[in-house]
Amino acid sequence: MKCFKTIALVSLLMTSSLTQASVVKVFDALLDKAQLETLLTSRGIFDRGVIGQVGKNVRYSLQDISSSSQTASMKELKAMAKSITNPDDKAKYADLMKVMSKDSKEITRDELVTTINSLVLLSQRYGVRSKSILACAPCVNKELAETGFNFTLNELKDPASQRIFKEMNKKAKDPITAAKFINSEVTKSKIGTAPSLSATDEEAFIYFLMIPRHGTEEQKRVYDAIIKVSRTKGGSTDIFDADNGHKLYNIFSDSLTPSELNLWEDLLEDTAKTMKEEEMSTMDAFYRTLEKRAEGVSDQAEKHDLMAKLDYIKREGCFSKK
Repeated sequence: MKCFKTIALVSLLMTSSLTQASVVKVFDALLDKAQLETLLTSRGIFDRGVIGQVGKNVRYSLQDISSSSQTASMKELKAMAKSITNPDDKAKYADLMKVMSKDSKEITRDELVTTINSLVLLSQRYGVRSKSILACAPCVNKELAETGFNFTLNELKDPASQRIFKEMNKKAKDPITAAKFINSEVTKSKIGTAPSLSATDEEAFIYFLMIPRHGTEEQKRVYDAIIKVSRTKGGSTDIFDADNGHKLYNIFSDSLTPSELNLWEDLLEDTAKTMKEEEMSTMDAFYRTLEKRAEGVSDQAEKHDLMAKLDYIKREGCFSKK
């Protein structure tokens, strides 16, 4: 009997040990590409493009939180708490940390999506370094947004972006220093009154402000074109004018080639002409210019596709203040 009890006890202990070993915390699942894919598909997210982008978002976020060139450790993620001052961000962080320590088998789809959204946002606001830029998911990846993910991260590897990120890490490393930098640069550049930006626009706008000193020639020309379409009815420059209502600085949230930047410059120059000739606000002229271009396409299928994309851009407010 004693032998039986011993064997039974050992068996139970082994079973318990195996059960514990099979527990994968959410944080650990995010660190592993295969486990993250399994976690996403097990929660009904099957689109390969969405899974791939979510994987990149998580990887870039954890890299930006880490003080080394590697991915962040749980210790580094916990250390980030010291730098978070915004009450909303504190609440997001608290919920994030609760989920990170859970068994990945036990979290719901909503918890998973919310956790990744919070990780991406907080990493860009409080991470120790930058290598990517935050963008609004609906304007960059429709499928990603439809799945519930609010943001996407675009890695910008070109030399100009690397220079800008280096400066951002020095001068706008958290929401407080970012606000000070924005206020100072907007005043010095005389482009309006410093705004209260949403967290999703903040990073792109800081990038925009650094272009005159650190950008490429193509980026600088697009910057100048954005300033040109920021004229008010009174003739002054105000990038935040309510009547114009644009967020065209979000152009730089994407990785653009020189030829793509040239196309943007051309589009904005035409927008400026439309503003002047038809006495329109920035966004009305911008949409009208795009409509004219779509109407000039002879292929009906292509024209229909372009008009549908224009309607989507309007609806989501990708470059406008809703």
